[in-house]
Amino acid sequence: TSRGNAAKDCQTFTRQLFLGFLDRNWLMTQAAQQKNRGEKVLDKAWGIFDNDGSLRLKPHDESLRKIIDVLEGFLQPVEDDVGTFNLGHVMRLLCAPPYGLNIASAGLLLALFIGKRRDNLNLLLNQQLISIETWLPDALQGNYLNLAILNNTEVIVVSQETISEWEKLLEDWDFENTYSDKIAFHNKALALQDKVPIP
Repeated sequence: TSRGNAAKDCQTFTRQLFLGFLDRNWLMTQAAQQKNRGEKVLDKAWGIFDNDGSLRLKPHDESLRKIIDVLEGFLQPVEDDVGTFNLGHVMRLLCAPPYGLNIASAGLLLALFIGKRRDNLNLLLNQQLISIETWLPDALQGNYLNLAILNNTEVIVVSQETISEWEKLLEDWDFENTYSDKIAFHNKALALQDKVPIP
């Protein structure tokens, strides 16, 4: 039910997956109810944990692996376009046939997919780059993901070129000794941000 304990536990798991905190060690520190539900659903049924307790890129469950493959397919670049998908569209896709997930399970699966890959993905809300930590309070209201926010959220792959440009700027900044040079690098960072999203 929408107000039952399962919905509350699912919201907790979804939040922690998005933030990148959920692993087997985290699960073992939870209250008995959440720990038991997490072990039954996430560990035994879905198989999301590796032998060392970390999250797998793909769950052990074959049906969920196929869905993860579909989501990864959306993120493959096509010609000059980087890989991207709209979260609202994907949520509807997961709830429709042939997948038929409920809203809670679809949200949990999206959180697993994004949380495990969070270092390689950016979120754009209304075409503006936003951190997962800033996005999540509006996106996860109550026990379920907010479809209105998902409709305006794009997931985009962070390219290696983007990472290398920012790494180069930060390393060069680190070598500067004067405040005026550091301020100049701040201005360079603002200019780069207009051109390349922050990874």
